[in-house]
Amino acid sequence: MSTLYHHHHHSHKHATHVPVAPVLEPPPLFAVVAKHIYRFSFIELDAASYPFLRSLQLKKVILLSAERPSKTLTTFVEQEGINLTHYGLTSERDDHENDSNGANTQQSGGEASLDPLDGFFGSASAISKSIISEHTIKNALQNLLDVRNHPIAICDTSGMHETGVLVGCMRKMQSWNFASILVEYRSFAGSKSRAPNERFIEMFNISTPDLPPERHRPSWLQHAKTDRANGR
Repeated sequence: MSTLYHHHHHSHKHATHVPVAPVLEPPPLFAVVAKHIYRFSFIELDAASYPFLRSLQLKKVILLSAERPSKTLTTFVEQEGINLTHYGLTSERDDHENDSNGANTQQSGGEASLDPLDGFFGSASAISKSIISEHTIKNALQNLLDVRNHPIAICDTSGMHETGVLVGCMRKMQSWNFASILVEYRSFAGSKSRAPNERFIEMFNISTPDLPPERHRPSWLQHAKTDRANGR
């Protein structure tokens, strides 16, 4: 009888050792923007977050800050075969100087442009020289709104400002009302929200980005376009 009891007790002891799957840790300020579109801050990004990012099976990462990506981030995207597009951060004045000098670098917001609409946000840029440029936003949106680049992630050092402006402009293209766009922007920026960024989003002309062919656009963009046409 004692032998049977011992055997039962021994089996119960081993049954407590159940393997537990590791918990994936998202990057700072991580959020889902839309289907297959994500955002995060890379300023405190460490190795613990890379398994989570790997699980997203990203094709492209858009980096909007002027700061160069960390060595660990560049190593990660290279190992995973992810395309890293670094637009950087420039003021409108810098964009115009690049245009006049014929500059053509991704670090200063992409290819040089002679588009007269590039001065559209001059008033906002005069308030803050560090505001992200319209030219950069247009280029980033072209990547963001092309499903061939999905899954895709947007990041900057803060995870609030440049990313917040890009997401806010995308929300306008989704036909969000401006009050809702501000709520989302401020939910990330908090007390660090910037009036010039909010003004930038408010003034953004949704007709300026060159969209990919219709078959390569997200389905929600088609719905938003239909809603605008129907006056919803």
